[in-house]
Amino acid sequence: MKKLLSFVAVLAMALVVAAPSVAGAATYYVDPSAAGWSEVAVWTWQIEGENPDWTTESGISNGWPGLKLEKDAATGYFAWTPAETDEDGEPIVVPTKYAVMFNNNVDGGEQTCDALATTAEDGKVCVLTVKNTADDEAADPTRKADQWFGEWRDVAAATEPETTEPETTEPEKTEPEKTEPETTEPETVAPETGNGEKETKPAKTADVAPIAAVSVLAIASMAVVVATKKKMA
Repeated sequence: MKKLLSFVAVLAMALVVAAPSVAGAATYYVDPSAAGWSEVAVWTWQIEGENPDWTTESGISNGWPGLKLEKDAATGYFAWTPAETDEDGEPIVVPTKYAVMFNNNVDGGEQTCDALATTAEDGKVCVLTVKNTADDEAADPTRKADQWFGEWRDVAAATEPETTEPETTEPEKTEPEKTEPETTEPETVAPETGNGEKETKPAKTADVAPIAAVSVLAIASMAVVVATKKKMA
């Protein structure tokens, strides 16, 4: 009995592993702000051939450019959730690998790179960043020139605005340099005479007095000498 139960358990596990996966509640978001798209459409296809009807079964029943998306009220991004059942109500087989790309809902218009996303990006937002150049394509063939490159980010991180406190800088206080006023004595200029020459001021009495005294003494000495000579004569 135990062997029978063990065999049934192993068989059940094998069936679970072998059973094809079905569509879940996976949702892709896209933020086309950098590209300036007013509308967004999605296109998808299977890569390994497990479900050739994946594109139509997942909700894209028309041709290119695909299914027009609506904005998600909660995130503000365009959103796409693949259908979980087909038109007959049967669960949709999800390929192991499938690609998702977005465009501006114009036939022949702008689009994202080929094979932009696979199931690994379910629940994330594709933020369009730069338009690929020929150099980008040469470095990575999936980044076709003139197609937009998208960077996949977590929705929470992409929707929460980055808050940065403004840097406050106190103005540098500078004391005014104190400069003492330069004192200069006014230059005295002798007034000019009528003929344009500077007037010569007479010498002060204090400067002439010694000279006069010496002259008087000299004259007196000469008078004494003369008087003495007369007496001797």
